[in-house]
Amino acid sequence: YKHEIVESHIANSRYNEFVQTVFEPQLLGTAGTLVANSKFFEGNDGLLVHADNYSEVDIADLIIRHNSRPSSCLMTMLAFRTATPQTCGILEVDGENILQQMFEKSVESHGNLANGAMYVLSAKLISNLINETDFSTQVIPKYLRKIYVVETDKTYIDIGTPESYQLAQDIANVN
Repeated sequence: YKHEIVESHIANSRYNEFVQTVFEPQLLGTAGTLVANSKFFEGNDGLLVHADNYSEVDIADLIIRHNSRPSSCLMTMLAFRTATPQTCGILEVDGENILQQMFEKSVESHGNLANGAMYVLSAKLISNLINETDFSTQVIPKYLRKIYVVETDKTYIDIGTPESYQLAQDIANVN
């Protein structure tokens, strides 16, 4: 949606040499895009970040935590505490912060530790993706007990509503 505006903004930013965009005339889904562009990673670990969040998370720290994850884990997932768990994927982790279960936008109470939709993926996990199209409903369930969860206390806001988008704008303008 409005990819021209996004591409123009990136091209005119100081980060343009670090960002590569790919336009999908037909949407492939969160995992489908990853599968279609898996060669981009050239056998290295990579980041998957959903762009509909405002975050003050230190991504370098998340990568450091990924590099020291338990050896059984193929991915590191950012998590945050939410006041609206019914609108998020809620996580159940064990004592080592390994994901045991995820409850996607459930009205039942499963806590308030939410999926931040920011992931560091191992090269092995990326190479294992073949036909998946949706990350939350196909990839995450497939890798339960192999996902290391890192909770942040930094500002993290899903900007999917006009109200939350405005809140993020207000915070960004202050900082």
